[in-house]
Amino acid sequence: MIYLQLFILLLSLVVPLQVRADLVTDLHNVSVPAKPDGSAYSVEEVQRAIIGGVQKRGWTAKLEGDGKIIARILVRSRHYAEVEITFTAAAYSITYRDSRELDYDKETRDIHGNYNKWVKILSNTIQQEFGLM
Repeated sequence: MIYLQLFILLLSLVVPLQVRADLVTDLHNVSVPAKPDGSAYSVEEVQRAIIGGVQKRGWTAKLEGDGKIIARILVRSRHYAEVEITFTAAAYSITYRDSRELDYDKETRDIHGNYNKWVKILSNTIQQEFGLM
């Protein structure tokens, strides 16, 4: 019995742990909420809310024409992610564009699980920005 326990302990030290990978989650057509008075936000206000949310989460934003922002983040000087955010007055989408050190697999679209968490948090922060306008 003791040999079995030792074998299992040694095996656990030798076999590298697998990093949890998830399928890349793109967020499509996330609704822009109505203003408290029931009116709609303008495209310019949606753009400001997105840029505000991006900056609050430590991402950088670059406007790439009407209705498109490229957002980038570098975490712990190593893990890089880049997304494209397209938007209208009614909705926005956040889609994967590029990454480094996040174990992205182009064929399966698997990526380190933290990437999807970062994107969901980014979207939640953008939603919060609408409440501050």
